[in-house]
Amino acid sequence: MCSRILPLAATIAVWVSCGGSRAVAAEETPGSGIIGFGEFLGMEATAAGEGTTGVTLDPKGIYFNGPYYKADLEWDGGQVSFGNLHVCAAGHTAVDLPIMDTRAWSSSERKAGIYFMESLTGVGLNLIKCKDPENIVQGDGTISLEWDDLYGYRSFKMRLEEGSATIEGYDPKTGDPVDNWFLSLITAREKTYELPFTVIVPQRVNSEENGREYHLDIGTGKVSINTEDTPPVLNIYPDNGTVRLVFNGN
Repeated sequence: MCSRILPLAATIAVWVSCGGSRAVAAEETPGSGIIGFGEFLGMEATAAGEGTTGVTLDPKGIYFNGPYYKADLEWDGGQVSFGNLHVCAAGHTAVDLPIMDTRAWSSSERKAGIYFMESLTGVGLNLIKCKDPENIVQGDGTISLEWDDLYGYRSFKMRLEEGSATIEGYDPKTGDPVDNWFLSLITAREKTYELPFTVIVPQRVNSEENGREYHLDIGTGKVSINTEDTPPVLNIYPDNGTVRLVFNGN
């Protein structure tokens, strides 16, 4: 595993809620107070076999399990994040290579994740508080959903499919795309030196884990590392309101 040289400031603990690893199954979280997506939609969880795609819906989020990547999209107190995002090794869907690993990169004070953020004048980085998702549509190897932020500044559409994840931000009044948001990869401060990232350029994040090289492509948008002693580790910014993450199994 490669070393990291980008520390994170402890101030992030103020606005990232504490938490454990990924959400557990619906029957294990009675009275969680968070919408039970599977029960709400009348859907049953589907398991992904080799080379297939499965979607699991439970009280805390949506778990996408495809041949090229696996993603946990979680809602926690209005905070939306990718709790886990793993690339599948070429030809081996059972081999997960992390872009985000909540279990490994969190601490008791800070829950790791790829969060939806905004930058406010005079405030700095701020987590975008969001409402529960709606219009969740599960297709053949895909799932799409929409949600609004808590204050009506922007709305989001997301589509997860076998080779990519596409997120669109738009003005809920006009429908026009907006760039007043971005994705931030946040980890516990002490974990920054353990992260697998080797080279980060605007359209790609190269990584190495246990001797395996892999990457995440930014099909739309651009990624930027943070060189200051402040959170987060890296940001992914939209282009004309859209971020598209591309996975090809390498």
